[in-house]
Amino acid sequence: MTEEEFWALISLLDREAIEVEPEDDEEDPVTEPLVKALVARGADAIKRFDDLLSGFLYELDGQAFVNHAGVCGEFEDLFLYCRCVAVASGREAYETILHDPTFMPTDLEFEPLASVAERAWRRLGQGEYRHEPSFSLEMRANQANWPD
Repeated sequence: MTEEEFWALISLLDREAIEVEPEDDEEDPVTEPLVKALVARGADAIKRFDDLLSGFLYELDGQAFVNHAGVCGEFEDLFLYCRCVAVASGREAYETILHDPTFMPTDLEFEPLASVAERAWRRLGQGEYRHEPSFSLEMRANQANWPD
């Protein structure tokens, strides 16, 4: 999977369903089209998507981004989910934020994106998802973006 394919998959997110409450953990209405597309592409594509997602989230792991994330910048999990908003907003928005952290989403979070690969994997019938993405999603993992 290329970066272009990754961003094309991200564009499948159903942003109009953002206010819809999911009936269960497996079928988030916003991410459902993305999950279905990953299942159709197979196991290798799911892992590659997860690797690319981890890389894009990792790039946004830094002090400059935390400073503009509002309350989400104060908590590790929320900061991850805020970074998910940046990726879910699409390539153009992501690149704008990457080059100008003042555009970082403030007090917004989108947790379901972080588990898309795992949900697609289970739906594919592959059992427990044991793939470790290429980059850590933990806050402060990208030490180059944090002051000493």
